[in-house]
Amino acid sequence: MKKTLGALVTGIGVLALAAGTGIATATPWAQPAQPRTVAAPQGQTGPRPASLLCYASARSADTGGINAVDVDERKSSWAGVFSDAAATFDGTAFTGALPQQLLVSGAAVGVASGEGVIAGASIQTAEAGDSRGLIAAPCEWPTNTVWLVGGASGVGNWSTLMVRNASATATTINIDVYSSTGRLEIQGLTSLSLEAGGEATRDLTGLIPDDPRIAIRLSSETGSFVAAMQVLQLDGVTPAGIDMVTDSSAGTDVVIPGVVISDSGAASLRVVNPHDEPTTVSVTTLGKEESPLEGAQGVEVAPQSVLDLSLAGLAPGSYAFRVSANDDVAAGVSLTRTDDDGADVAWLAAREPVTRGGISAGPHEGTLVLSGSGQVNWRSYDSEGRELDNQTLTVDKVASVEIPAEAYYVRVEAREPMYGAALLHTETGVAWLALTQDSTSSQSVRLTVAN
Repeated sequence: MKKTLGALVTGIGVLALAAGTGIATATPWAQPAQPRTVAAPQGQTGPRPASLLCYASARSADTGGINAVDVDERKSSWAGVFSDAAATFDGTAFTGALPQQLLVSGAAVGVASGEGVIAGASIQTAEAGDSRGLIAAPCEWPTNTVWLVGGASGVGNWSTLMVRNASATATTINIDVYSSTGRLEIQGLTSLSLEAGGEATRDLTGLIPDDPRIAIRLSSETGSFVAAMQVLQLDGVTPAGIDMVTDSSAGTDVVIPGVVISDSGAASLRVVNPHDEPTTVSVTTLGKEESPLEGAQGVEVAPQSVLDLSLAGLAPGSYAFRVSANDDVAAGVSLTRTDDDGADVAWLAAREPVTRGGISAGPHEGTLVLSGSGQVNWRSYDSEGRELDNQTLTVDKVASVEIPAEAYYVRVEAREPMYGAALLHTETGVAWLALTQDSTSSQSVRLTVAN
């Protein structure tokens, strides 16, 4: 099976990584203990198991539009989890592709642990009806802060928030909603309490005032969690897009990989400034050459607000975008594909670079876009986890590889950190999946500290 590799860009941005701090406390003693010599335990090196949470999947929305009661939506679902070393899924051991009998109703819901490259997803496609399009929900590593940059509110828009507590104790998750006019104070949508390992699904439709630009930050001081938001839009009774908005990295220099521009759609870049003061952003396009995005240099983003920048005018091709700011921001890109029967949307998020990662693409064709410089080993596997292809590629700034429908899983290993994501596509929709970093680099929760 032949893969196509094309070198497309110059330069790659460095993503700022958020760091956490810890505080240790000591109890005073009446008398200080006498010092004594204690043999220190031998240090352990190498990977150790970590937990990847599979929790989100496509949900039906009560739209009152052209739903399954009126038409045959012709929905199909697929879910899968992959590890190239010994792993467990909810305590059941597996290597390679997780046996399908362990998945329920076409969704991957559970906890995957292991030392290999672990990636999982739940994917749904519908050929008609309100849910027409392609929606992909990846398994995620837990964190204490999640940015969901995407979606809108008001007539014709439906949003569903999905959260799972990854902690062994109860936790409270704070919810901040940002719009084009600023941060919103919404009664009943300020926090969410979850028991240990608990999950919650919250319908946000009607809670957020009408606004074309929405971003949500979820944060916790008491535990780690995962979260995603399903968004669905109708233009009257015509499907206008369905997708799963997933966690976006935040910082002063963030990169959104896997942007595939086509002739049959539109694209825009969304930036959210959570601070009390304005911030200035500049956007660099990493395409055939690295160049400033016209009209997106030194743009001021108002305090605690969301701004969209058009990507119209870019030539068809594969890109990454670097967003630089003088304060931490979160960012995403929306890609819309339109045909005679409606439209579908894919929301892309800023992500951190990886050295070993994977994607569960299922029975869907797509384009994998890698951004960086250096040698990359690219492998694909079929639905049973059998290796299909194994290539070593030289990535010069940006490269794209076509994923055929028979390649259900993709594994990438690079000598130097790479940004990577795949844009999946069917006749009726598009969806985006970023490379999931393997467990050896995800053993600790990413912490974000806010002043």
